[in-house]
Amino acid sequence: MGIVFLNIVDSEGKSKTLDDYALAYVGVEIVIVSFAPELMMTGHHWLITLVTVVAGSLILLFPKLRGMWVKLKRYSVDLNKGIDCLRRWSMNLS
Repeated sequence: MGIVFLNIVDSEGKSKTLDDYALAYVGVEIVIVSFAPELMMTGHHWLITLVTVVAGSLILLFPKLRGMWVKLKRYSVDLNKGIDCLRRWSMNLS
């Protein structure tokens, strides 16, 4: 699923994000898709839930604890500009 979104955002492949993504996430997705249904059917639904929540928490905590967490800049948003843009766009459709 992530590769599909990456192809939408970076369709020409100028960034090397796909290489990093393939190494980091594809293995995890294969394991989850392979083992989650089997564990659910055999009654180990709490095990897969616990493992997924713990792993997700560790993934989020690791950069925070190592000082690698990126703070995003806050930008002010003018909703009127967005509404006007949507109105112009919808008029072009008809």
